[in-house]
Amino acid sequence: LNVHEVAEAACEAMRPSLSQTRQLEIHNDIPERMAPVHADFSRMKQVLVNLIGNAVKFTEQGHIRVSAEMDEENLRVTVADTGCGIPYEHWDEVWLPFRQLDMSSTRKHGGTGLGLSLVKELVEAHGGHVGVASDVQGPERGSAFFFTIPLSRNRSSSLSPSRSDDDSPLAAARSGAAPATPTATSGLRES
Repeated sequence: LNVHEVAEAACEAMRPSLSQTRQLEIHNDIPERMAPVHADFSRMKQVLVNLIGNAVKFTEQGHIRVSAEMDEENLRVTVADTGCGIPYEHWDEVWLPFRQLDMSSTRKHGGTGLGLSLVKELVEAHGGHVGVASDVQGPERGSAFFFTIPLSRNRSSSLSPSRSDDDSPLAAARSGAAPATPTATSGLRES
């Protein structure tokens, strides 16, 4: 499965949901010749549509970027935004079904609270893992949701995207790079 093509289909599916009043862009930064993964197209598209949709919901301006990086066995796909961010103490909760961080009757954003739990279920069914890194203030404000998928055993091409020079946990998650410092490692949480 060509992940660039899946990401492009998901980005195209979500572009109409961007409000005319918001200054928000969606970018597919996954190289066209990324190594293939062994996965179902429609399920991977659903994963990315859910992650991008979540980012659109909580990002008023800036961008949403879909990127990827691979190691010897897995492809790590990241959907990063410049939205409001998620407090660290809630990172594990976002994957729970029917869970929304704002459960008040006056909440600003709709939804059922099933999107991210479905992402987790679909990724794990493909042999992968999910994770999140987020910052609620400062220059790295926003969230980065990522997942891993095993590479196809019959891969014929590869291209690895560049890594970020910034070693903060959110920048590392946004770029798909592993955190460069022990402190940064504690800032990423996989489920």
